[in-house]
Amino acid sequence: MLREEVIERLRAVGIHPDKKLGQYFLVDDTALATIVREADLGAGDTVLEIGAGLGTLTEALCRRAGRVIAYEPDGQLCSFLHERLGGRFDNLELREKYINRYELDEIFAEFPENLKIVSNLPYGITSEVIVSAVGVIRQLADVLLMLQHEVVKRLTAHPGNKSYGSLTVYTQTFAYAEELMFVPREAFIPVPNVDSQIARLRALSRQPPVADTHKYFRLVQGAFHHRRKTISNALTRTFPELGRTEILRRLTRADILPDRRGDTLTRDEFITLAAMLG
Repeated sequence: MLREEVIERLRAVGIHPDKKLGQYFLVDDTALATIVREADLGAGDTVLEIGAGLGTLTEALCRRAGRVIAYEPDGQLCSFLHERLGGRFDNLELREKYINRYELDEIFAEFPENLKIVSNLPYGITSEVIVSAVGVIRQLADVLLMLQHEVVKRLTAHPGNKSYGSLTVYTQTFAYAEELMFVPREAFIPVPNVDSQIARLRALSRQPPVADTHKYFRLVQGAFHHRRKTISNALTRTFPELGRTEILRRLTRADILPDRRGDTLTRDEFITLAAMLG
């Protein structure tokens, strides 16, 4: 049973999970089995795991994939993983460091195709990982993540919904989120304050004509950062180099009324607006 295995490993490491560090360990056998089954791994697969923790998922990945690159910033946990798994799996590469978008950029450059991301993501880096992965979604073979349930709601939200935001629009521009297993908070120790869900990100078959993804994210983020402001005011703050008059002109060219709010714009309207902004 996974719960007993996790408790045994916690005792072996000699730590108490720290909620402040986002240390929540999966103890539900069905959820773990679902992740492994959905990952559909083979000897030709290279897998990136972010937040290896106690290594229960890591071990399952190593048994199936050709290569596993696992990130774990906690030195005590990483030492445990080296001791418990390092000698048993020569296809495992442990990296004791925090991961951020710059590190992710290096990984995506290192593996320009067929990389699979399979992770029970730490809460604190969820948005950063999703944005980075979506930006290169076409080169990734799979993105299978355990996320907070509320994050999955954001990824699948529609305009006007309270969950609809910059992460929604940016993700839906290039990918779509497939909702898989709902995982209640009781499936973790310690028990967090939120439920979780396993989800998959897939590249859209037709990618939009967005020339500069960084500028596009700046546009989308700016529209929602000033959520209560009209889209004309929000964009004037986001792109001060253009000036209000030019912003109004380009909104007109995009056929978007300047007094609308950013959270009413659809994905397609944001794509059109990005083209008008150049």
